Amino acid sequence: RVQGIQSTFQVDDDGTPVGTWENQVPGSTNDFSQATFSKQPLWKANIWGTNPAILFDGVDDLLVKASAFLTGQQGCVVALVRLTATPNANQDVLSTSDEGSVVRFNSFAARRSDAEGNGPSIYQANDDPPYDDVRAGSTTTSSVNYVLSYLSNGSSYRIRINRVNQSLSFPTGADNGDWWGDTTLRDNVTVGALKRTSEINFLTGYIGPLFCMDGRYPTFRELNAMETICQNYANGVRI
Repeated sequence: RVQGIQSTFQVDDDGTPVGTWENQVPGSTNDFSQATFSKQPLWKANIWGTNPAILFDGVDDLLVKASAFLTGQQGCVVALVRLTATPNANQDVLSTSDEGSVVRFNSFAARRSDAEGNGPSIYQANDDPPYDDVRAGSTTTSSVNYVLSYLSNGSSYRIRINRVNQSLSFPTGADNGDWWGDTTLRDNVTVGALKRTSEINFLTGYIGPLFCMDGRYPTFRELNAMETICQNYANGVRI
């Protein structure tokens, strides 16, 4: 229970493969789904102790929430992630997208391949290269549990890895911190891939609990609670 949370996703058994990932916030309809069987990720038991995970194959698996629910200039995304492979490619955890037109999208990547190294990234773009591109100083690899926290107070970005603040680089664009407030006409929010007119940058690995806070920067107590939940889950403590 974290006050102000827009969406929180717990990995309950939806069967294998996963057709629906339900939001746990009471009364919310912000559920993710995938109607195409071949694109459904897998539910896997006992990944973190006896705790399950959702496994994305890095090829075509993704879950989609039709119509975006992330609209504010401030907010955070916190997720428990473990990569199963570290290929030389982007691996997106969550993104907003606009299908059918080239406008800004936002992506929160567990791993981004570039000259700066393969660290978690936040990037916004309407084409390549992104004009707001933020990358953490630490690299990520496979078979390691990461609690990834992406934050914006509306004027600057932060990325935390396992509750540790990271140094950031801005290879392109500007540090304006407005990660989705300026995005217009969003069609959906996607877990496991970047989805615009096509689907690219697929995640190869597991996702556990996922939190989204929209329109407000979390207090330290709220952020600590979300990160602690993810860390405890990775240690086998059931939510």
